[in-house]
Amino acid sequence: MNEAAEAPIGFLVIDKPAGITSHDVVDGVRRRFRTRKVGHLGTLDPMATGVLPVSVGKATRLARYITDTTKEYTGAIRLGRDTSTCDAEGTPIGEEHAVDVDREQAARAMTGFVGTIRQAAPAYSAKKISGVPAHRLARRGVAVDPAPVEVTVTAFDLVGWDPPDLEFRVACSSGTYVRSLARDLGSRLETGGHLRSLVRTRSGPFRIGDAVPLEDAGPEHLRPPGQVLGDRPRVEVDDADLEYLGRGRAVRCPDANTPDGADVCVFDGNGRLVAVARVAGGWAHPKVVLI
Repeated sequence: MNEAAEAPIGFLVIDKPAGITSHDVVDGVRRRFRTRKVGHLGTLDPMATGVLPVSVGKATRLARYITDTTKEYTGAIRLGRDTSTCDAEGTPIGEEHAVDVDREQAARAMTGFVGTIRQAAPAYSAKKISGVPAHRLARRGVAVDPAPVEVTVTAFDLVGWDPPDLEFRVACSSGTYVRSLARDLGSRLETGGHLRSLVRTRSGPFRIGDAVPLEDAGPEHLRPPGQVLGDRPRVEVDDADLEYLGRGRAVRCPDANTPDGADVCVFDGNGRLVAVARVAGGWAHPKVVLI
């Protein structure tokens, strides 16, 4: 690919369709923008659709500064049977069970998953076991039992009831597997269950209303880095300081109230994010320079 010209810089919100991987989306953006500097911010399973944030150009170096990692989803769970992957793409496990529960019982069971909980990832997942993704081990026939980890679920609401299906909305921390919520809800209701469909409606500062189809994505859809990181302390510098930053040198932090150790966004006089720096002793030491 020709990268003689500097690649555009910013973040895309792609509306991922079902049937392709998150890496497929990254490859598609690479082709459209003619750059290898593309990455995604949070995997979506192939069957899932919705918000997939993608960083382009030097914005790939800013992902660690996006601290809002809350995810929100809508979808449907089918009660009555477990599957090998905890979703509709897996092989059914065991016999199908009657769904002998009502809406109130299902809603009450769902509230039991709200809060900080311990959750085991599905056997078919990207969760690494001794450095190997669990799904690779599972496909080799190796027994996979990922260790539970703490995740936070801030909402798990029942929004539609048509047994054996229920529609839900969930808000959760990064690292939460909605497929595991479906599996564990089925277990709690003693019916079994798996995820039938999933749409991610929010990933941190990126929302479904801003998403565009992959085939339509262009430079006009890039969100400037300064807009995405706008919740951080802001420092504005003049042309002389810009030259220092471009050489990787520290510049004076004009706000004496900014504490040591804080990361700040450094802007030029035109409102363009030019660096992220860490404050120490009244100086802003650049960590990522975009100019």
